[in-house]
Amino acid sequence: MSNRLSHNGETPDIRLQGDFLLVNDELLTPRTSPEEFHTILSLGRTAILQYIVERYTARQQRQPDVTFDMPSVFAMRLRANSLGKAAVLSPLGLHNDTSVHRLSDELNKKFVPYWQAVIENGFQAEVRSEVQNSRAGGSNSVWLLLRHPEAEYDITLPWLTRALGFHRSDEMVQLEQRIEQTKDTISQAANLREAVLSYRLMGEQVVEQQPGGLQGAHKQLGLLLSVANLQRKAGFSKAAQRGLEDALLYADNLRLDDVARAIESELDSFNSIL
Repeated sequence: MSNRLSHNGETPDIRLQGDFLLVNDELLTPRTSPEEFHTILSLGRTAILQYIVERYTARQQRQPDVTFDMPSVFAMRLRANSLGKAAVLSPLGLHNDTSVHRLSDELNKKFVPYWQAVIENGFQAEVRSEVQNSRAGGSNSVWLLLRHPEAEYDITLPWLTRALGFHRSDEMVQLEQRIEQTKDTISQAANLREAVLSYRLMGEQVVEQQPGGLQGAHKQLGLLLSVANLQRKAGFSKAAQRGLEDALLYADNLRLDDVARAIESELDSFNSIL
């Protein structure tokens, strides 16, 4: 085992400072192999989970009227600055402009084993591509984070849509709001269906205005999910289900495995209430 994990056969010193994981007083980078990283997380798992809970509890006690998310731990700096994030992120990850990446599909294959090491040790994984913190390595560095397994980590349809790079136009947002506000008062379902169709056509125009290729394919998938989400809100359950099934097939064809799993999860929860 390399010196990063042992000194003369001794167990490495794994500790947390602030929200950062330190091993032998150093921040981790991809110089540590995925196998070593897996071992580090395995050795430190209990202490890391305890640390997250203690920090969360302390925050809640200081401000009992405020709702906090469980803190995340910055486990590995994948890139020193976001100017080089293309070396870390896949085309899908680059199309996601939220700077929060919750799918392994968003990483280049070289970094997926680090993500898997996080999952296999019972944490939730997340990458942030524009971390601005002097300790984090300067402005806009790219980090792999550990999240507590019980932390809220919903990958919703709206989040997926944006992560795929599809952004609704102002007209689409306004139409969606009108549909939500009037769906219970519109006398004829045909009028509501026409409004949803108009939403889809507006979305197609948004996609057509963007670059084609893989980026266009991701945006088209985002549109499918956006329409299915609106159909569900409008009460067209069967249409929404078919839309999600189409989106699942599209994701499979694009080989976006994590996206496909997220859509399958939506379908499972959706089918359970039909």
